Amino acid sequence: MRLGPSIKQARTQQGLSLRRLAERTGVPRTTIERIEQEKLERPRPDILHALGEALSLAVPDLYSLANYPTVTALPSFAPYLRARYQGLSVQAITELDIYFRTLAEREGILVDGPAPGEDEQ
Repeated sequence: MRLGPSIKQARTQQGLSLRRLAERTGVPRTTIERIEQEKLERPRPDILHALGEALSLAVPDLYSLANYPTVTALPSFAPYLRARYQGLSVQAITELDIYFRTLAEREGILVDGPAPGEDEQ
């Protein structure tokens, strides 16, 4: 299913008008209407959160329907640095990666571990 039809289906199943959903979420009625009509296919994350909460829809599912990258689709830090900052030397990327891993360890984040939800049954 696509984002627009999913939002519209949830809204109509709950008996909400566009105006009422707009009041609940703080999202302009015209924006919700554009999402439902698939004229706005990738709304901002704050809009997805508001709609997800108001309609009791899983926000990660809305992100997926809006074609946002999932956590598992994101590159690790070093490949990200190479792609984003093409002028950085290999030495600089290595140093930044080591620094990032040090910070992540200090904060209790598993850099090479499972993504959130991947190790849950």
